[in-house]
Amino acid sequence: MGYYEDKKRELESLIELLSKEKEFFASAVRAEKSAIEKLKDEQLRAIKTAQADLEEKEAVVSKLRDGVVQMARERQVGFPWLANAYNELFALEEKLLVHELKTKSRPAISAAEVVKEQSQKRRAAERALRISENILALYEHVAPFLLDLREEVDDPTEE
Repeated sequence: MGYYEDKKRELESLIELLSKEKEFFASAVRAEKSAIEKLKDEQLRAIKTAQADLEEKEAVVSKLRDGVVQMARERQVGFPWLANAYNELFALEEKLLVHELKTKSRPAISAAEVVKEQSQKRRAAERALRISENILALYEHVAPFLLDLREEVDDPTEE
């Protein structure tokens, strides 16, 4: 019966090897699960930090917007600093948009760059427009007869 004893020992050693492999695989799976949980925790912390930063930036933008609205209510005309305040407000809003485009789950880096470039051009044009409008309002305030000329230009007649 030596042949069957050899086969029995061979099968027992294979069973022992399989149980060791099973234990090794189970420990590897546990290690992988703990690594995944650790990564999830880190990502969750990073997301919470990014959300807190975004909320803080939104609060700053809101505060700036309120300040700009208050300045506009006070009717400070003819001064470039008012246009600069508007410019800073819109720049912050656009930075938030660019940040969102770059950090979303599927980042749009090139779109963010295009938004950034076009926003800068638009802000420069809007700033020049505001300054011009404010200077015009100042001139009309200093020389009220200019209002009559403006009305004539705004309401063309058949002549």
